[in-house]
Amino acid sequence: MKKILALILVPCLLLGSLFLFSGCAKRVKYDNGDAYSTTSSGLIETEEEIHSVEIYWEGKIVSVIGSLLTDTVKVTEDETEDEDKALHYLVEEGVLKIYPCASGERLGDLSKSLILQLPLTLANSLQSLKVEVKGDTKVQLSTMKPASLEVVAEDGSVSFEDGTLDRVRVETVKGNLTVQAPKVTDLAFLSEVGNANISSRLYGFTAVMHNENGTFTSDYDMTQNGKIYTYGTQETVFIFDTEGKIHLQDYDIFKK
Repeated sequence: MKKILALILVPCLLLGSLFLFSGCAKRVKYDNGDAYSTTSSGLIETEEEIHSVEIYWEGKIVSVIGSLLTDTVKVTEDETEDEDKALHYLVEEGVLKIYPCASGERLGDLSKSLILQLPLTLANSLQSLKVEVKGDTKVQLSTMKPASLEVVAEDGSVSFEDGTLDRVRVETVKGNLTVQAPKVTDLAFLSEVGNANISSRLYGFTAVMHNENGTFTSDYDMTQNGKIYTYGTQETVFIFDTEGKIHLQDYDIFKK
C-alpha cells in the first residue's frame, strides 16, 4: 500500500495551517501577509517555476482546471472593489499559495467564487495540489494529474473529473465526493456522514471500510471479508471512514 498523506481537520481551527479564522468574526490570518500580491489582470505573475498549488478559501465555489487554452496561470474571482478583500497570492519556492483576502481582514458576508486555470502541462505535472475550504464551499477539480491531492472541505461537496488520482485524501464533515476519472490508485475519504460515488476503470482494488455504520457497494464482482472488499489484482487502495454510502462503478466516458 502506498503512503497516503496525513491531514487532520479540527472543526474550528485547522492546526498546522496558516489559514486561521478568529471566532465568529471570520478574520483571515496567515504568515508573511505583506509579501502577498493582488492581481487586476487575472494573471499570476512570477519569475519562479510553479510546481505545487495551495488554496485556502471560503465562499461559493473553488474550481481548478487544467486547460489547453492558456499558457499562463489565471485566476478569476467575483468582483470586489476593496483591494484588501481581493484574493492575495504568493509564489514561494515553487509553491503558489492563494487566500481570499489580505491577512487580517474580516470576510464578513463576502462570499466569492474562485476559478484557477492552469496550463495543461502544469496541471499534469503538479507535485501536489492542496485545497482547504471553509463552510459550504464546493470544490471542483478537472483535467489534471497531480502527484498528490489533499482536499479539506467542511460541508461542501468535492468533485474530480477527467484526470488521474494517485495519492488522494479528501476530508469532510458532511460533504459528498464524486469522482469520474479513468485511473485511481490510492484514495482516502474521511467524513462524518458524507457519501462518495467513484467511477473509475479498475483492474483490481482493496477497499477498507473503517466505519461500521457505512455501506459499500460496487458494480465490480468483488469478494468481502468483514469490512474489507477486494477485486482483481488489488493494485488500487481505497480507505473509507464515514457513516455514509460508498458506491464504486466502472468508468464509462459515454455515460458522463
